[in-house]
Amino acid sequence: RARSVAGRCVRRRTHARTQARSQAHRRASHATPWADCATDAERLNVFNGLLLCANLDALFDRILISFAASGALLVSDRVSLADRESLGLAASTCLRWVAPEHLPFLSYHRTRMLAESSPTV
Repeated sequence: RARSVAGRCVRRRTHARTQARSQAHRRASHATPWADCATDAERLNVFNGLLLCANLDALFDRILISFAASGALLVSDRVSLADRESLGLAASTCLRWVAPEHLPFLSYHRTRMLAESSPTV
């Protein structure tokens, strides 16, 4: 059975997008914030989590980036082109792996971002 990005990264100790091994800059990100989860099971569901580097985690938590069902990076129009470049938010940025079980959580996150802006790839 396939494991989630977070599960694979913890086991392999690598970042969900870059495969970096350094622990200093990795953060566990939740697509559906704990406060918005209906149950403890939803809060602890491994598929609600992504292991991201600190800058992507900060942007993801503030709903300035999200990910398409394919794993492609979506960037809010609230992030300037200059900031996208300085943060390394390239159009080719994507998650290494997305399981079907991630999709409801990523959809929830995308819906929140879409409510606040028009994302661009």
